[in-house]
Amino acid sequence: MVVVLLGLFFGVGYLWAGSGHSPADVWFGGIWLDALIPLVPHFIVFYMLGYLFVLAPVFVLRRRGEFEAGFVVFAGMLGLAFLVFHFFPVFMHKPLAMGDDLLSSLTRYQQRTDFVVNNLPSLHVALNVFAWLVLLCRASRVALWLLPVVLCIVASTVLVKQHLVLDVLGGAVWAGAGFLVWLRLRHHPGTRWLYVSTLVFITGLLLARLAGLPDAIHEELGSLATLTAL
Repeated sequence: MVVVLLGLFFGVGYLWAGSGHSPADVWFGGIWLDALIPLVPHFIVFYMLGYLFVLAPVFVLRRRGEFEAGFVVFAGMLGLAFLVFHFFPVFMHKPLAMGDDLLSSLTRYQQRTDFVVNNLPSLHVALNVFAWLVLLCRASRVALWLLPVVLCIVASTVLVKQHLVLDVLGGAVWAGAGFLVWLRLRHHPGTRWLYVSTLVFITGLLLARLAGLPDAIHEELGSLATLTAL
């Protein structure tokens, strides 16, 4: 149930975060290193795997306090990232994968369907690294075996040209901060209250936002068309 709620929160929040931007208010975050990194469509496999690996904590957090703290931190990481996306949009020009093979087509589809401004911090990096750190804390042997997978997921964000180097660094900081908060909250007596409050807040926010979703979609499409013309 909470996984579905977070999924809805991500979808609605991501849509809001990328809407209403114009070329005048975006920041170009590319550095020289980004130009040296090649586009490698094969890494789209690891990029897609990142959508599943974020669920790893669900299977290892058996204690109620740890699970509730994980939910609060996960939601907080998303919410704060959406605010940064919306008020500090970082634009990325994405060179499209032009091959006709399956992986190139999948990479191109991912590039075209994502926003060009919701970049810093990289949530793909932040959420997967956070999930791995939690896994390391609760099942260290499994986590160490999975470290190469996580590193490939992180590398995939730049190798399929979905993120900039600065986005990856920002995502790593986001993950570390979230993990430190989780360590603090997992045994805190007030975590239960935070968990319930977060559930209520997200549910109310989703209901209010979904009521105006058609208008938000039109606004997002107009913004996306303007920014991709840069």
